Amino acid sequence: MVDHVVRGSAKVGRAVLGVLVGVGVCIGVIALAVASFGINPVTPAFVSFGAIAAGAFLVRRTHDPILRGLAIGLVVGGIVAVLLWPLFDVNADGGVELRG
Repeated sequence: MVDHVVRGSAKVGRAVLGVLVGVGVCIGVIALAVASFGINPVTPAFVSFGAIAAGAFLVRRTHDPILRGLAIGLVVGGIVAVLLWPLFDVNADGGVELRG
C-alpha cells in the first residue's frame, strides 16, 4: 500500500515538473523568436516552424511527462510566437519596434 502511494506521488511530481518545463520552454521559444527579428525578418519563421515541428515530433514519440511537457511547450511557444508577429514592426535597418 505504501509503495502505491509513493509511486503515485512520484507521478504527480513528474507531471508538475513537466508543466514547469513546458512553461519555461514556451517562454524561451517566444523570447528567441522575438530576439531573432533583429537578425533577419524571416528568422522568427524558422524559429517558430522548428519549434512546432520538433514539439510535434517529440510529443508523438515520448510517454514521459517531463518530455511531453517540453514538447507541448515547444508547440505552444511556436504558435504564440506566430500570433505575436503582427505586433512587431521591422525597420529597414533591421531594428524591431513594438507597434502601439
